[in-house]
Amino acid sequence: MVKRSLLALFLLNLLVTLSMAADKKDEERVIALVIETENNQMVPVSKPVKYYLPEEIIPRHIIDNGGFEVLHDQEYDQFYLFREERYAPEEKKEFKVTVRDVWNVSLDIIERYRKEAEGITEFLKDTSYHNAAEVLYRAIERNSENIIISQKRSQSIKDHIAQYRVNAGRLETVEEDLDKLRELRKKRKFRGAENAGKNLFWKIVILVSVWSSFIGILTLMVMRKKRSDRAREGTKGRG
Repeated sequence: MVKRSLLALFLLNLLVTLSMAADKKDEERVIALVIETENNQMVPVSKPVKYYLPEEIIPRHIIDNGGFEVLHDQEYDQFYLFREERYAPEEKKEFKVTVRDVWNVSLDIIERYRKEAEGITEFLKDTSYHNAAEVLYRAIERNSENIIISQKRSQSIKDHIAQYRVNAGRLETVEEDLDKLRELRKKRKFRGAENAGKNLFWKIVILVSVWSSFIGILTLMVMRKKRSDRAREGTKGRG
C-alpha cells in the first residue's frame, strides 16, 4: 500500500478504468486497462508511472504492455507496470494496456454440456429414472444460464475476476450433475441389458419346454401307432 501511494507523492493523479471487448471466439476476449495520469503542478515534471496489476494477472496474460515494463515486486509478490514519463504543466496522459481475458467460462463447453444433458434426459424418458434426470437437467440449465448472463455484464476487472470464481463453481456443479446423469444412463443401459438377458433366458426356457412337449406328443403318437399296428397284426393272426 505504501508503494502504491508513491504517485501521490509525485503529485500525479493515477486513474485506472477498464473496458472489455469480445470477439466471436472465447479465447480472443481481452480486457483493456486504461491508465490515466495527470500532473497537478504548474511546472514540468518527469516522474515514474507505476501501477500494480491485480494479483491474478501475470506477464503471459499481457497482450500489449502499452510501453510499460512489467516488473515483479518480490516483497509483495505481485507484478506491476512501470515507465518514466515527462509531463508539461497540468498535462494529462492516458495509457492503455491490453490483457487476455482468461476469466471466462467457455461457451462452447457450456453448450456441449447442455446438449449432452438434454440427450440423456430424453433417453431416460418413460423410465423410472426420468424424474431424477429432469431435476438434474433443470439444475444444469439454471447454472449454465446464470454463467452466460453474468458474463455479458460490463464489470471492473476485480468484479469480473470475482464473478469468474463464482462461475467456476457453477461450472463445477454442472459437471457434477452431468456425471450423475451419466450414471443414471449407465444404470438404465445395465438394467436394459439385464432385462434383455432375463427375457432371452425365459424365451429359451419356453422354447425348450415347447420343444420337449412337441417331442413328447410326437413320441406318444408314435407309440400309439405302434400299439395299434400290433393290435391289427394280432387280430389278423387269430383270424
